[in-house]
Amino acid sequence: MKHRYFVLPIVTTTILLLIGIVFFHWLNQPIKGNDFTKMTIYMNWDNEGPFVITDKDVIDSCIKKINSSSKKDITKIVLEQGPDGRIIFEGKKTVEVKVFSYGGNVVTDKYLINTGFNLENIIQKNSHKK
Repeated sequence: MKHRYFVLPIVTTTILLLIGIVFFHWLNQPIKGNDFTKMTIYMNWDNEGPFVITDKDVIDSCIKKINSSSKKDITKIVLEQGPDGRIIFEGKKTVEVKVFSYGGNVVTDKYLINTGFNLENIIQKNSHKK
């Protein structure tokens, strides 16, 4: 009987901690949701593109890479020149992020995300130009 009173608070605390970690991780994801059906890439100050990708696996892979890559607080970084491209994810909602065309790193309102995308490879393998 004494063991039950000792184990219950530990189990409850552990469950609440895990829920908190999952919720915090979800809050820090720059792109929330998985219902995107189209990804459009513009590069070099919109001089190249639009390149449209509709392959769900490629779209989901790019979103996963953005959400899981290391992030730096954008307010603590001084950029000599901002991103020159953009990626637009479309589905039930639309999310746009800025991107450095030839470094592949993504910029949101809050973060510089070190994705290192090779946009040229993604475009060559998976897109059709409008």
